[in-house]
Amino acid sequence: MIIPNKNSLDLISRIIADLQTRTDYPDLEIVIVDNGTTDADVLAF
Repeated sequence: MIIPNKNSLDLISRIIADLQTRTDYPDLEIVIVDNGTTDADVLAF
């Protein structure tokens, strides 16, 4: 799963949580493509 993101902690954290809890696919790989995030909370996440 490729997820583009920029400065959106609420959205990216909800997406990751949902993917981890709502799928049973054993080989799920999550790739977050950051587009210049400047929010320190997003970067820490």
